[in-house]
Amino acid sequence: MYARAVLAPGRTILYAGARDCLAAAFLQAPNTFVDRNLAQIVSNSWGGVGEDSSSPTLRSVYGQVFRQAAAEGIGV
Repeated sequence: MYARAVLAPGRTILYAGARDCLAAAFLQAPNTFVDRNLAQIVSNSWGGVGEDSSSPTLRSVYGQVFRQAAAEGIGV
């Protein structure tokens, strides 16, 4: 979905929602933006689910995505 930003005129906001509340679905959106280099900034919110409640494996996978983003100049 594309929308014009009110607070950032001239910019396009891309939105990707998870298909369900499982970790794999939450990981898919930021991974897609990074893999396809679709944005300069990626914002991700879990709505109250903190990092401390996720498994070490899941934190590691997110870390890989975030390191890839950083290497490509994408802010997360």
